[in-house]
Amino acid sequence: MYNTLLDHQKTMIKNLSSDERLFEKELLKSLNWLDQNEKQQFCKWVFENYCSKYAHIINRVFKSDSRTKHARCQNTLSDLENSSVI
Repeated sequence: MYNTLLDHQKTMIKNLSSDERLFEKELLKSLNWLDQNEKQQFCKWVFENYCSKYAHIINRVFKSDSRTKHARCQNTLSDLENSSVI
């Protein structure tokens, strides 16, 4: 069982990460279902874990969601490295 919807969506993304189409579809669902706080945590987690593999999808999906205030993958990874999160 999942503690939160955020945990559920992370698990779904992990399970679908081998298929680009399903990965993108689940990202879109996540942005619609999560509240603002969860969405920010989710976006950070997605950037940290999938930007190297799916930067083109992540940038397109997050750019299309006006409520998501994240930079493109390459900028975000630089910021994360500078802040010693990675």
